[in-house]
Amino acid sequence: MRKQIRSKNKQNDRLPVDGKKLNMGNTYSVAPDFYYDIEFDCEDCGKHQIWTASQQKWWYEEAGGYFFSTAVRCRDCRQNERERKRTARVNAGHE
Repeated sequence: MRKQIRSKNKQNDRLPVDGKKLNMGNTYSVAPDFYYDIEFDCEDCGKHQIWTASQQKWWYEEAGGYFFSTAVRCRDCRQNERERKRTARVNAGHE
């Protein structure tokens, strides 16, 4: 399991959740009331990162990301992974 830690300043680093916009999938779970900043280490480079409440709100409510997914890579490693996948698709003749 990945190490994720909530920010120590919970009251200032939170945003309300709009539960109507969430992609909760097929679950009995209840949406939380707030998003909090979450600290994590990038799974590729190990760099310490913070997945901010505003980034989570965008991911879950605007982009429609699955609610039980979490950030695991820093921005640079996400870009590298996208490029690696794109190159693999091109080399395989899928693009």
